[in-house]
Amino acid sequence: MNRTAHLDRQLPGIVFRGAVLVSLALLSLSSRTRAEDSVVTGFPEYEMTVTIGTDSASMEITGQIVIPPTQAPRAEIVLGLSEKLGDLRIEMPEPAGTVLLPPSRGELIPGLQDGWGTYPYAIRFEDPWPAGRPLRLSFRCRGGEATAFVYHVGAPVIFASGINTAWYPQVDDPRVEDGGWSGLRATGTMTIELPEGLSVYAAGQSPPEAKQAIPFRFETPVFFSFAAGPYRMISAPDDPPVVACFLRARENQDEYVTGGAAVLNVLRSMFGPYPYSRFGIVEVPTADAQAAGFAGASLDGFILANTAFLDRRFNTAYFGHEIGHQWWGNLMTLSEERGGMMFSEAMAQYGSLVAVETIEGPAAAERYRRSGYPGYSAMQCGLGYLRVAAAGLDAPLPDANDGPAARIIADGKGFQVWNMLADEVGPDRFSSALREIIGAHALRPLTWEGFLAEIERATGADLGWFYAQWLERAGAPFPLLEWSQRDGEIAVTVVQDETPYHLTVDVEVTASTGERRIHRVEVDDRRTSVTLPVPWPVSTVELDPRYRILRWTPEYRAEATALATVTRAQLLAWDDQPQEAARALQAALDDTTMGASDDYGRRYALESMLGRVLFQDEKYDEARQHLETALRAPTRQVEDLPWTYYLLGRVALAQNDEDLLDEVRRSIAVADVRAGGTGAPEALREQVERR
Repeated sequence: MNRTAHLDRQLPGIVFRGAVLVSLALLSLSSRTRAEDSVVTGFPEYEMTVTIGTDSASMEITGQIVIPPTQAPRAEIVLGLSEKLGDLRIEMPEPAGTVLLPPSRGELIPGLQDGWGTYPYAIRFEDPWPAGRPLRLSFRCRGGEATAFVYHVGAPVIFASGINTAWYPQVDDPRVEDGGWSGLRATGTMTIELPEGLSVYAAGQSPPEAKQAIPFRFETPVFFSFAAGPYRMISAPDDPPVVACFLRARENQDEYVTGGAAVLNVLRSMFGPYPYSRFGIVEVPTADAQAAGFAGASLDGFILANTAFLDRRFNTAYFGHEIGHQWWGNLMTLSEERGGMMFSEAMAQYGSLVAVETIEGPAAAERYRRSGYPGYSAMQCGLGYLRVAAAGLDAPLPDANDGPAARIIADGKGFQVWNMLADEVGPDRFSSALREIIGAHALRPLTWEGFLAEIERATGADLGWFYAQWLERAGAPFPLLEWSQRDGEIAVTVVQDETPYHLTVDVEVTASTGERRIHRVEVDDRRTSVTLPVPWPVSTVELDPRYRILRWTPEYRAEATALATVTRAQLLAWDDQPQEAARALQAALDDTTMGASDDYGRRYALESMLGRVLFQDEKYDEARQHLETALRAPTRQVEDLPWTYYLLGRVALAQNDEDLLDEVRRSIAVADVRAGGTGAPEALREQVERR
C-alpha cells in the first residue's frame, strides 16, 4: 500500500545508543493525479459490522458503502482488499434495475512483504453510473487466522489497521496513480461483535452500555482500525479521555493515562482541537507485533504498542512524537513526495520536543536537541544527524524522503529546523499559524511549496532566506567563538568556516564570581565582531549555551567523524543490507591505523554493531565473540551498553547456555541503572519467558 501508519520497528540487532524503538513513516499520496472528472466530491460512508469468531481465529465483515458522486459518468468502481481476506461479495441493493457485473479481481499489488499485498476489484456497471449521484453497495468478506502489515487475526489479540492493510473493502483513491494501492478515508459506523471475554478499542464514539456488539461512530474521516483482546482498560477523566488498554496489570499503568493526557494537552495547545473523540494506548503482544512489522504504530485515534515497550516507564518524547502524528501525517497530508518527511515526521518530532520542554523543563529539551531523549532513539537528535552528515549521507531536508538516513535527517535535523523557525517568528505566533493552517487544510492534501507559503502568510513573515539556508541547503553551520576583555567590555567574534549562515545566537558571559548574562548576537558573515559591555572580570564566554541552533561543535565533529563507519553500517543494516554492513564493520576493525586512542568508543561501537548484524544472520558463535569483545573495550557507550548485554542474552538463549544467561542477567541490571533505565532488562525477561 502507498501509505502507512506511523510506525516504530523494534530491531534488537540495530539499536542506536540504547533506543529500542526507531520510528519509520511514509508519505500518504503521490503527486500524480488522474483525470479530474473521476474525483469524488466527498468521503465514502460505511455502515459495517465486524464479527469476530469465538476462537479469535476468524472474522467476517459485512455492510454497506455509500460512495460520493463524481463529476462525470463512470463505468466502474475499484475496491481494494487485502489478499488475507476472501469470499468478497458485492451487491447493489438500489436502485432496482441496475445491472452490476460480477467483480473482476485484478493483479495483486505487492505489499512490503510477501503475503501483504492488496487485490484491486473492479466493480462494473452494464450502463455507466450517472454523474452527480451517490452509489450504494453492499459487501461481505471473510478472513481466517493470518498476519499482515499491522494486522493480526488470532488469539489472544486481534488488531486491524486500515491505513496499512485493506482489511475491509476500501474505495480506490482516484488522486493516486503510482502503481501501488491507496484507499480513501471514510466516515460512518463500525460495529464490532465480540465473543465472551474480549473487549475492543477503536477511536470512534460508542455507547457506554454496549458490551458484545459495540458500534463506533466516526464523524472525522478515518481509516477504520481496532484492537480486540482480553483487555483491562483504565482511563483519565480528561476531555478528550485517554484510555490505556493493558493485557495485564502494571505498577506504572497510571503513568500512561496521566502522561498521555499531559502530552495531548500540550499538543492541543500547539496544533488545535484533537480530531478524535478519545485517544488510546493499546497493548499488543511483542511477538505478534513483530510478525506484523512494527513495535508501535500510530493510527487514527490511538497507538498500538508492544508489551516490551509498555513494560518501561512512560516516555514523553516517544508519545509526544506519536501523538503528534494524530495531526501531522494522519489529519494533515501532502499531495507529493517532496517535503513529506519534514511535513509529517519532523513536525511530529517538533511537537515531541515542545512536550518535553513543557512537561519536563528546558534542560530535558536541551539534552533532546543535543544527544537524544533517554530511552528514545538516540539517533533522532542533533548529534545523530551530524553523524549521518559525517558519514556522507546528508541531503536537503525536502529531498530526504526515502530510507533510514532520510528518517534520521528529518528527526535529527528537521525537528530542530521547525524549532528554530518558531524561535525566529516567536513560538506563540508559530503555533497560531499551524493551528490556522490545520483548520483550513485538514484532510485536504497540500503541496510542499503551498505549505511553506501558508506558513509565511499565517505568520506575516518573509521567510525566503530561512527556507533557503535551512531547507534547500544540506549541512549545518560550524560557528566558532573568539573573545577578549578590556576596560568594561569584551570583544566577541563569531567565525564561520564556509558559506555563512544568517543566525541570531545567544552569547553567554560568565563572571569569575559565577554571575551570568546572555546577549543576543546577529551573525551573517564569515567573521562577525561585536562589542559587549561587561561590568566584571569574565571567566568564560560561550556560544549558544542551550544549543538552540543546530550546529557543529569541535567535539561533535570529532565524534561524528570517529563513528562514521559505524553510522554507515547501522544504516545499511537498518536498510536490510546486513552483509554489506558486516563487510564495512570488519574492514574497519581490520584497519591497523585505527590507533590506541578511543575517546568515543569506536572499538566498542564497531564490535557491538558487528555482533548485532551477525545475530540477525543467526551466526551466534561469531556474534557472541564480537559482543564479548565489545564488552571488554576500554571505552563503552553507557546508554547503549544494556542493549549489548540484551543481544548477548539472546545469544545465550539461542545456544541454551544457562551460565552465560545468568551472567548477562546480573550485568544487564547494573548497566541499565547506570544508563538511567533503557528497558533492556524487561525486553530480555520477555525473551526468556517466551522460550
